[in-house]
Amino acid sequence: MTYLRIREQCVLLIDGLGISEPFDMAVLLRAWPEKFGARIELVPAKLGSSLPCGLLVSTGEIHYVCYDATASPLHRTQIICHELGHVALGHTEPVDDSLDKRLGHLEPVAGLEILHRLMPTLSPGLIRRLMGRTVYDAEQERDAELFALLLVAAVARNSTHRSTAVGPTLGRLPGLLACGSRSRC
Repeated sequence: MTYLRIREQCVLLIDGLGISEPFDMAVLLRAWPEKFGARIELVPAKLGSSLPCGLLVSTGEIHYVCYDATASPLHRTQIICHELGHVALGHTEPVDDSLDKRLGHLEPVAGLEILHRLMPTLSPGLIRRLMGRTVYDAEQERDAELFALLLVAAVARNSTHRSTAVGPTLGRLPGLLACGSRSRC
């Protein structure tokens, strides 16, 4: 999909969210199932530097958004909005069914057995679904990041209580985004 089309899609999705003033993430998440079917549960975690800052795990009924609990408030908001972008844009299904690509040289059955040993409480079917949902192609990552950027900008633009709702740094974001590449900004 072209940049302009995905941007238009993101704007329409965000406009349909009914962002509250002042912005409250809990209000947005409570309304999420009405728009997208499954509820969102935020899971703070110490992900470490070798892992992504955020992770989306979808089970059908719930989308678990794991985020780095040690990230700054602004970065944490961006991470959460990025993962919400994956849900809103329908990125919860596997890009392809090839578990082989994610398990390298291992035979698919052997790889699945290893993962089941690491996560014994999860069924092999659920492990296969989760593995498929944790790998996104570059286009999906770009689209989710655009959604996050536009959502954060909409929150900042719509907020009448910048100091408590989004903070002074985030409150300046719409002006910075409007500057684009112009040097006078």
